[in-house]
Amino acid sequence: MTRVLLFAAALLALGLAGFHFMLPTVFGWDAAAADLPDSLRWALRALNDLWSLMALVASLLVLAVALRKWWTHAAGKAVLAAMTLYWFLHAAYLLWRPFPLPQQLAALGVAFVAFPLLQILLMAPALLDKARTRAH
Repeated sequence: MTRVLLFAAALLALGLAGFHFMLPTVFGWDAAAADLPDSLRWALRALNDLWSLMALVASLLVLAVALRKWWTHAAGKAVLAAMTLYWFLHAAYLLWRPFPLPQQLAALGVAFVAFPLLQILLMAPALLDKARTRAH
């Protein structure tokens, strides 16, 4: 069951990462940012692209942990602990500073917080697994 939950976490995060690469196109950032200085347009695009890449790589790491049953290894647990911490901080930040959404999309804000919490729940069994953790 632990493997299935980690697969679910990895696949959901891969989907998020893939979609995140497309945000500038989906939301028409080029047109919306047309009046911004070139440096700010570049920074916005770089932040999005690099966050998307980080999310993609992190998702692939979680997928590798699931495929190889590495949650029983110290390094695998460390990957999952780092991802869990990231998703916890992500959710906390969204609760502290909610993403500004138009009123008709306000319910989407719940999903923005629910996603990282779901990631934590899906990874928790592997982190809490009492099986003997191997050093390598």
